[in-house]
Amino acid sequence: MAHKPNNCLIGSCGFTWDKEANAAEIGYELASQFWRQGIMSEALRAILKYGFEVKEVQFVTAEIMLDNVASRGLLEKLGFQSQGIFRERGFWKEKHHDLEEFRLMRGEFTAV
Repeated sequence: MAHKPNNCLIGSCGFTWDKEANAAEIGYELASQFWRQGIMSEALRAILKYGFEVKEVQFVTAEIMLDNVASRGLLEKLGFQSQGIFRERGFWKEKHHDLEEFRLMRGEFTAV
């Protein structure tokens, strides 16, 4: 993702498509100075629309760190629902971390 005024890289977002399962997983990150401006919400809506309408996936998942309140709010705003916590699912900085999985079903997605 690039900031329009200067074409500077500010983040990324995308999804991995599992053709066999007819599902996708989204991932995203955004530089902190651009948080809470609606940028990621707009980007994820576009990605979800593509996944549901073009690729016709049945559902999309996302995993977040438990203390990431902003990401939780974003996913819930988009219609995602928590599926539970996976203990020690992630591994970075030489340590295991718990992650919470969220899921959005095709029938529950609204592109607006």
